[in-house]
Amino acid sequence: MKQLCALSVFALIFVLGLARAEDQRSSDVDNKLIEQKQSFSVYQKKADAGDVNAQHALAYMYLEGKGVAQDSAKALFWYEKSAENGNIKAQYDLSKILFEGERVQQDIEKSQYWGEVAAKNGDVDAQRALGHIYYFGKGIAKDYSKAFYWTQKAAMNGNASAQSILSIMYYEGEGVNKDRSKGDYWTRKAAEGGDIGSQCMLSLMYKGGLGVGKSSVKAEYWYNKATKNGTSPADCRRYKS
Repeated sequence: MKQLCALSVFALIFVLGLARAEDQRSSDVDNKLIEQKQSFSVYQKKADAGDVNAQHALAYMYLEGKGVAQDSAKALFWYEKSAENGNIKAQYDLSKILFEGERVQQDIEKSQYWGEVAAKNGDVDAQRALGHIYYFGKGIAKDYSKAFYWTQKAAMNGNASAQSILSIMYYEGEGVNKDRSKGDYWTRKAAEGGDIGSQCMLSLMYKGGLGVGKSSVKAEYWYNKATKNGTSPADCRRYKS
């Protein structure tokens, strides 16, 4: 079952053309840059006036260098502004960049704070992320009780990755009493939601009649779903055999 956990946690084409096509592409790029600069100017005015969505957009533009020179310090400033003013997506994004520590200085404590604010405000990505962080002990001590709480929240809000982890927690009794039937339920929900590991697991369940009626047809169906969605036949097959 631990192998299933590992499987469940799986995350430009350049086309050459004729010179004329290249000229057109360059023109398109120039126009795109002009549009980005114009957008930046509009967002800057709105952000200065207190528009939280514009503040969030401005933060992203500074972070990615869209329409303005890339500036991580200014990006952080506007993410914090927008987050403090109640923009839930900004709260989650701020938590994410502080956790990753790639473009701004890593700050796990602040990341956790803003992640919980966003999660409590209903952001499903934040709920899923908090559950994963507590479950795997990324940057903080493992806490299965908190992992279960946030993973269940995200799972009930439709996040397939969280549904997959929740099924593992029920199977293994991590943060909750063992419950095979609930584990099976969330495995199916995750599989139906597109989680590849859960699709492989459901294939295994149907092949062996584990918690479901034995069916080679359904086993093959979910196996094919998983391989079509990105896992290799060899990876999925080892959970079938």
